[in-house]
Amino acid sequence: METTIGIIGGKGKMGQLFARLFSQQGYQVLISDKNTKLKNKDLVNNSDIIIISVNIDQTIPVINEIEPYLNNQKLLMDLTSLKKEPVQAMLKTKARILSIHPMFNDTSFGSGQKVLISKVRCQKTDVNRIKSFFHKYRVKTLDIDYKKHDDIMAIVQVLVHFAEISFTKTLEKIGIKVENLLAYSSPAYEIKIEMACRILAQDANLYGNIQIRNPLSRKYVKLLMESSEELQKILENKDLNEFTKYFNKSQKFLGKYAPQALKESDYLIAKLREKDIQVHGETIKNKKAKIALLGPKFTHSDIACNNWLKKTDKSYPDISKIYCQSISEIFELVKKKQVKKGFVPLENMLDGSIQETQDNLFKHQMKILEEVSAPIHHCIATTYGTKAKDINQIFSHEKAINQCSDYIKKYYPKAQIIKLSSTAQAMQKLAFEKFPNSAAIGTKSAAKALNLEVLDTCIENKVSNRTHFIVISNKESKNPHKNLKLKTAIAFYFGENKPGQLHQIFSDFATNKINLSLIESRPSKKEYGDYVFFLNFDGHQDDANAKSVLKNIKKNTAKLMIFGSFPIVKV
Repeated sequence: METTIGIIGGKGKMGQLFARLFSQQGYQVLISDKNTKLKNKDLVNNSDIIIISVNIDQTIPVINEIEPYLNNQKLLMDLTSLKKEPVQAMLKTKARILSIHPMFNDTSFGSGQKVLISKVRCQKTDVNRIKSFFHKYRVKTLDIDYKKHDDIMAIVQVLVHFAEISFTKTLEKIGIKVENLLAYSSPAYEIKIEMACRILAQDANLYGNIQIRNPLSRKYVKLLMESSEELQKILENKDLNEFTKYFNKSQKFLGKYAPQALKESDYLIAKLREKDIQVHGETIKNKKAKIALLGPKFTHSDIACNNWLKKTDKSYPDISKIYCQSISEIFELVKKKQVKKGFVPLENMLDGSIQETQDNLFKHQMKILEEVSAPIHHCIATTYGTKAKDINQIFSHEKAINQCSDYIKKYYPKAQIIKLSSTAQAMQKLAFEKFPNSAAIGTKSAAKALNLEVLDTCIENKVSNRTHFIVISNKESKNPHKNLKLKTAIAFYFGENKPGQLHQIFSDFATNKINLSLIESRPSKKEYGDYVFFLNFDGHQDDANAKSVLKNIKKNTAKLMIFGSFPIVKV
């Protein structure tokens, strides 16, 4: 029998989020709210699980309203940030009770988030069902006694929010605009300021109820004020010795967590710095960037690009880069002249051509300046202490998974494969979210930088594995490289299909003794059966025999594109 979820307050932000999530997992979802035709009474009568998703100060009135319609066949849940009083109200009903506290909002939901679960009066199957629901979204579930919940939240939420709200009020009194402040802040302070301002971008009713209704708010805020006054007195007296004692005592209290916090916050700072030179549909802050490539740092693209720059550009490492999230994004930046060059993967010897690169070459009619051939070696890494025999899931990019398929099949045939946007992201996810019994496949550089333990290296199907990258630009190279061994890349398509037309082009290359090193076709995306043909041939486009062939291709096709003549650089 299909389980029906009823969400009271289903039109609110969290209500809408949970309605969508439960629907995605195949549940029938009913919602009631202030202006819905479905009333709370009818929702309860027609639901197996009832979730109360209303403001904290409205939670108990709603529980009292629906109490007469609840029985032990129904599971009652709430999403409130406070537990003691709502749970006491729920205990007066006949329903089974499971109280949860999502430690996220509707905009921050996702993998790595947490939800607190209080098993009040329910069956084991109730708990397993709800935990399974969250685990499918890779949200961590933590058990907590509802009687202790509010005490902990008085610190985690009340104290933290109080300090942040007070901070922004102080900025108001000083009269300085946050935008002006951020301009002179380091990434570390920028994070702190933005986290404080984040609170003020949300609902005053929610945060007001958290501050006012928690029974320990006054006690803990009073302690915070006392600590602040103690520090203020030290500052007024300009007593450096007392400040050192105050500081060191707090440092001693934190113990081993202080260096751990430094390390983990360094990651956040690095990501914020990276954001300043990444593009997410916004203005690029790094106006002097010369080259765009796939990020983040320590991807194979990043390592290959660095090695190429070391070999070919005297100004390395003083070359600014933009790390992008997709190949298409790199092409767009070059096309708009926001960077001078792009560095994109073209072909891997094990995995074949990169279709997104070919499609963008054709779409934007870019010029290829150089081709870079780089070795691709993968390693498998895990957090220190994890044993290889216990690994049951592996994170990596789809291409890396394919290139290491033999190794995975041999050593981890039962492991769940989690595909992410890059190998570097896989390493980061493992390092900072600390998934148990998990590993990541990527570069040794990434594993080392993230303090992961490398279990094995060169795990690709062939140790001779290489990827060819291309350097793209809006303009052809001023240096034709005529003294080097070159290749030329072209693309063309026909206006109409005729027997033998492709054969004739190949025959022209053979007659002129020009070797073809690549032949690919891609759908033109105009009509079914229409294709764009990509060819690479040895030599320069201005060679006499090449000119003759290209002239005939142009004459017998609807469109000929010459991407350039360029050398292959091995790194």
